[in-house]
Amino acid sequence: MSKDLSAIICSLVLAVLGAWTLCMLGVLVYYGTFVVESQAYPRGGEAQLGALIGFVYALPGLVALVAVAWFYRRSIPRVLALAPGAILFAACVYFGYLRVLVGQVVQK
Repeated sequence: MSKDLSAIICSLVLAVLGAWTLCMLGVLVYYGTFVVESQAYPRGGEAQLGALIGFVYALPGLVALVAVAWFYRRSIPRVLALAPGAILFAACVYFGYLRVLVGQVVQK
């Protein structure tokens, strides 16, 4: 009974962590579009701060999901095992792209 209960609790925690991470990635993309669209002045406080908050708050969830996927890599499908790492890599590349855009305007 306790093994079933711990599996249910672990599944719920992973589902909540996944939902939180997806919401924060949505925040990153949402505010990141403001930075990309207004390249003349992307240092608008709300857009940069929103993208930073989305990235920083999504990062622990992504790292935890990558660790869980790595731990259970033999028992889950390969796509599910590789998806968190790919999403983490894409989020880092996107945030780096936003930082480069902002850095180009700041140096002008």
